[in-house]
Amino acid sequence: MSNTPSVSAAPPAATPSSTSIPSISSSSTSSSRTAQASNCLYDIPSLENDGSNFQLWKYHVELILDLRGLWAIVKGSESMSDGTAHPVQHQEWLAKNKEAQAQIALTLKDKLLNGILYVPMAKDVWKSSVSVTRVEESKLLLNSLVNCFGVP
Repeated sequence: MSNTPSVSAAPPAATPSSTSIPSISSSSTSSSRTAQASNCLYDIPSLENDGSNFQLWKYHVELILDLRGLWAIVKGSESMSDGTAHPVQHQEWLAKNKEAQAQIALTLKDKLLNGILYVPMAKDVWKSSVSVTRVEESKLLLNSLVNCFGVP
């Protein structure tokens, strides 16, 4: 008798169905492609509440929104279609609007996020984020000037 422990066989290999990634078929709609694209993460630093990184944040977010085909929704050049006359296009627009909102909201810190919680249109979320941040950025600049020149 040997005191050597027995070696068991290797566990069975994973089956293709448990490890395969679903592919996009050629008949997929643009909304399903947009939904799959949303699984892709980008490392965009959050917009600081004081707006100190506004210019870089704005550049990054615009770039990602454009890359995902959402910038036209945000800037307002792609308007919402009539839900009765064009229900498919309407649903696709709503999905893109929601995706654009998420892209913007996920890069905002809490103070700025609170200002857009109930804003339904991505275009308005963008405008609100940019305008509030420009005010904060102006305050930051003013405070820097006051500190630099010692003006009370």
